[in-house]
Amino acid sequence: MRRVDPGEKLEGERVLRHLFSGARLDSVTFRSVELTLGFFNAEADKNREQPGYVWLTTIASATIARSGGFASSAPGTQAGFHEGRTALVGQLYQLLGDSVFSATIAPDGALGLQFTDHALDVRAGEDEQDEIWSVTSDTPEPLGEHRWRVTLSNSGRLVVKQPAR
Repeated sequence: MRRVDPGEKLEGERVLRHLFSGARLDSVTFRSVELTLGFFNAEADKNREQPGYVWLTTIASATIARSGGFASSAPGTQAGFHEGRTALVGQLYQLLGDSVFSATIAPDGALGLQFTDHALDVRAGEDEQDEIWSVTSDTPEPLGEHRWRVTLSNSGRLVVKQPAR
C-alpha cells in the first residue's frame, strides 16, 4: 500500500491551500486517460505571490461526492475506466465556476478538493505508473517549468516546489 511521508504531506497541503485559495474550476479537459482541470483565481492580481491559473492533471480514478454518496468513476477494467470518466464529465461540468474551499492529501496520497456542495477525490490504484496527480502553476504540462508544483508519484513520493521567498 502506498504511504506518503507525513512531513511531505503537511508541506504539500500547505502549498495546495495557498494555490487553491479563491480558485474556481474553469475548465475540464480529457486526453486519452489523462484528466486536466483548470482553476482560475481572479484575486491573483491583488496577491502577486498567487498564480492566476492552477492545473490539476491526473491519470488516476476520480470520484465526486455530494452529501456522502460517492459516484465511482473508474472500476478496475480499462472499459470501466472510460465508462467512469464519461459519467464524471457531467459531474465536473456542473462544478464549473465553483470555488475550492479546501485541499487535502490522504495518508495514501489521495487528493481531495472540497467545493461548495461536492468533494472531488483523486485516488490511484496500485498499478498506476509515473505521476499519479500533479497540481501546477504556469502551464498544465507536467514536464513544463513551474513556479509552484505538488506532485504524487507512484512510489508515494510527494514532490513540492514553490518560489523562494
